[in-house]
Amino acid sequence: MPSTLQPSEKADLISAAVTLRGLDVMGPGGTKEMRSNGDDDMGMEVSQPSGKMALQELMAGNKRYAKGHAKHPGQTKGHRIKVAKDQRPTVVVVGCSDSRVPPTMIFDQGLGVIFEVRTAGHVVDEVAMGSIEYAVTHLGTQLILVLGHTGCGAVTLALTGQKPKGNMASIAEALMDLADEVQGVTDDPVGAAVEMNIRNVMEQLTLEGPITSDLVRKNRVLVAGAVYDMVTGRVRVLR
Repeated sequence: MPSTLQPSEKADLISAAVTLRGLDVMGPGGTKEMRSNGDDDMGMEVSQPSGKMALQELMAGNKRYAKGHAKHPGQTKGHRIKVAKDQRPTVVVVGCSDSRVPPTMIFDQGLGVIFEVRTAGHVVDEVAMGSIEYAVTHLGTQLILVLGHTGCGAVTLALTGQKPKGNMASIAEALMDLADEVQGVTDDPVGAAVEMNIRNVMEQLTLEGPITSDLVRKNRVLVAGAVYDMVTGRVRVLR
């Protein structure tokens, strides 16, 4: 369903959601907070890093990657055997399918850290939403990062108004509102549309997803957005 919010209103609303729901990670006495993401319906209680702590770890890893100092953690034989028994990812990355934007690599993380949900243009349909819901309810993940990237082909196609054949048409349809939302932007329309697309998915998760929106309201999940620059290798968190 197309959003009725204006771009400026949408950005303010998402910014408020991120600010109010998950950024405080220091507990009493200045100690780092580990939050439980227990869900009564699931009967589970799992201690996980808070959303902001998980985001800070991702950004530290991206800084290493972009500078060419990646550590490639969590990729040994022993670690592989360990995580084969169970998974407790600290973040759900909702990203594009683009082969040049592999989350585990660009954030310099290891096996079992990132639960990836990737589609062209990071379109979130019912299947993608269900995958995200699984991570935050069953696996205790407390951060959802919507990751776009520079030069996104799906976004670029949406701005042309072309109608591709086959099931690719569903991608164009999901992104068709972007052309109107960035109308008048002459400097970098694709870049503006990439950011708007990220904010649209953030809104979908924080306001429309029945499970994710409830967890955000209860301060159990943090939703953030970021753009990956394919040339510099750096990830920029949206404000």
